[in-house]
This record gives sequence, structure tokens and C-alpha cells, in this order.
Amino acid sequence: MTEPKLKHVHLEHEGLEMFLGKIEAAVLVTLWEYGPLSSNKLQKYLLPTGDWAWQTIATTCERLTVKGYVQHDRKRAIFIPAFDTEDKFIDFCICRILTSLNNYYPTSLQDAIAAKGLY
Repeated sequence: MTEPKLKHVHLEHEGLEMFLGKIEAAVLVTLWEYGPLSSNKLQKYLLPTGDWAWQTIATTCERLTVKGYVQHDRKRAIFIPAFDTEDKFIDFCICRILTSLNNYYPTSLQDAIAAKGLY
């Protein structure tokens, strides 16, 4: 499995959309809810939430695969979430953010944590 990547955080968005686009978030939530699925099954489950074409969903799944958020089992033609639950994905995102901040701004991070009484 590829090491997952977290490149951007969009603080102006809510929930998973802070870390993912709308369709990426919808795909991951659907995979967590229903388990490994093909692009066709994903489209079936996603139709009520958005009018996305099969190709858009397939491209999104490939993009999530490159990011390391899903695995593509080409033999069975299904996509499998790399994180078992949304909570595990959010834990990963938080750890990546804190690690990055600690690597570049260790004193500022420690001061902010101390100021908030988080340790």
C-alpha cells in the first residue's frame, strides 16, 4: 500500500470536506458504509447524493488510490477503503497535521498546546 498523503486542509469547509473534495468525501463515506465496491455500485449508491457520471466516480476512485485513501483490487474490480472507519481517517489527518507542524514549528505547537491546557 502507498503511504497516504495529506496535501491540503481547507479550514473553510466542514467535516471530511476539510481534507477532501465533495465527491471524494462522498465516495469514502459510501465505501465505509457499504464496504468494497466497484465504480458501478458506487455510482448506484451515490446517485441520490449527486449527479455524478460513472467516469467521474472512476476517476475520483483512482485519485483516492493515488493519495493512498483507497486500494484498488483490479482482479475483482473493486475499491477498498484504506482506513476502516472515518474516525481512523480523521486520526490519520490530525496526526499528519500535528507531525508537520511539529517538524517546522515545534515551539509554536508546544506553546499553543500548553496555552490551551491540552497536555
